[in-house]
Amino acid sequence: MSAPITLEELDQMADVMRLEGTASEGHWAAYAGRSLALPDWFDTTLDPHSGEYRAQQHRLWQAVSGRDSAYDPLQHEQTPEIGGFDSFRFPGFYARRDPGAVDSAGDHLVALGNMVKLSGLRPGDAAIEYGAGFGQIALTLARLGVEVDTVDINPMFNDVIRAHANFYCVKLRAFQGNFGDNPRPGSRYDAVLFYESFHHCADPAALTGKLRDLIAPNGVVLLAGEPIGDAVVPYPWGLRLDAEALAVIRWRGWLELGFREDYLVSLFIAAGFVWTKFPCALTYYGEVNAFRPRPNRIDLASYGIPAAERLGWHLPERDGRWTTGPAQLPLDTGGQHTHIQVVVANHLGQAIDCTLACGESHIALRLASPDHLLVTIPCPPGTPMLDIVAEPVQTASSVDGRLLGIFVRSFEYLILDAEAAADIMTIVQL
Repeated sequence: MSAPITLEELDQMADVMRLEGTASEGHWAAYAGRSLALPDWFDTTLDPHSGEYRAQQHRLWQAVSGRDSAYDPLQHEQTPEIGGFDSFRFPGFYARRDPGAVDSAGDHLVALGNMVKLSGLRPGDAAIEYGAGFGQIALTLARLGVEVDTVDINPMFNDVIRAHANFYCVKLRAFQGNFGDNPRPGSRYDAVLFYESFHHCADPAALTGKLRDLIAPNGVVLLAGEPIGDAVVPYPWGLRLDAEALAVIRWRGWLELGFREDYLVSLFIAAGFVWTKFPCALTYYGEVNAFRPRPNRIDLASYGIPAAERLGWHLPERDGRWTTGPAQLPLDTGGQHTHIQVVVANHLGQAIDCTLACGESHIALRLASPDHLLVTIPCPPGTPMLDIVAEPVQTASSVDGRLLGIFVRSFEYLILDAEAAADIMTIVQL
C-alpha cells in the first residue's frame, strides 16, 4: 500500500505538475495513486450540513493550498495563462499536444454530446452555464439557436466567450459572477449546466437552493465531469485528497471538492428536484446527473432514491417499488406542502400491517390481500423523510425468493388548509 501524502510534500508535488505535468514516466510517478492523510485536528463526526463542517473544510483548504487568507473565488479561481491562448483555434483541450491529448479530447467531446442531447433544448429556449471556461458547450448550443448565458468568475474566460459570440453572431452572453447568480433577475432557464465546475462551489447546499429559483417548471439541471462517488472523498463532501487534486490546490489555489453520490442527490431532493442518472460506458466524463423540478405527484417506478435510503427498497418495477423492510423517501424540505398522499398496495396473499410517518405524524394501517389504499398524512414544513415500515415476508408470491414489505406506487405533495384537511379521509380504499 502506498504511503500517505504529507503536507510537507505538497510544494514539490505542485512544482512537478506545473513543470512536467502528470505523465506516468516522469517525476510524477512518485505521487501517482497516493492520497493525503487527514491532519490530526480533522473531525470526521461533524454534521455535513453544518457551518462547522464547512469551516473545517475551508481550514483544510488553507492547509493544502498553503494560503493564510480565506478562500475567495475571485482571487483563487483564476487561470492567467489563458491570456496567451489562441481561443479560436485551440480552446481548452485542443491546445494539448501530450501523448494523451487525443484520448482526453474524446472524453470531453462525449461529455459535450451527452449534455447537449440530455438538455432537451430547442431553438429559442434559454440556458445558462456556470463555470463555462472557454464556453464550448455554451457556444455549441448558441450556434443551434438556443439563447445562452454564461457565468464565470474569471474575466479572461468571459472575454473569450464574448469574442466567440461576436464572431458567430449568436445569442451568447457572458457575465462575471458566482455560482447561482442570475444575470437577468427574474428570468428562468430551460437548462442549467455544470461541466467540471460544480465542484468548485464552496457551499453546495446553498447553491442547490438557488437553482430551484432559476429553473423553468419543465427545465433541467445537468452535472457532468464532476467528481461524484464513494471512492472520491472519505466524507459526504469536501476537499479531494488524491495527488492530482492536491497538487492543483497547492499550485493554483483552486477549490477542488468531491461528493458522495447520496449526499449530493439528497441536497437536490431537499431543494425540490427529482434525480435521474445517465451512466456512460465510454468515459466517466460523459456520465450525467440530471435534476428536474419535482412534480406534485411522483411515481416510485421512476423516482431516483439516494444510496443511503436505497437499502430499504427493491429495484423499481413497472408501476412502483417494493420495500425491503423499514424504508425512507427523502422529501423536498423547502416546499409549501402540508400533507403527503401515498398510494400503497399489498399483493402478497396475506394481510400486511404498515406504518407511515412524517415527523411526528404517524398512521398505522392494515392492508388485506389484495388491497390498494390512498393514505394522506400531515407533513410539517421541513420534514426530510417519509418513513414506511412494514415487516417483510416471503410468500408464494415471492417467486424470486425476495423478502417483500409493502408495494408503493406513488406519493403526492398536497397543500391543504385546516378546513380541507379536516374533511379529507385519511385512508381511502382504491
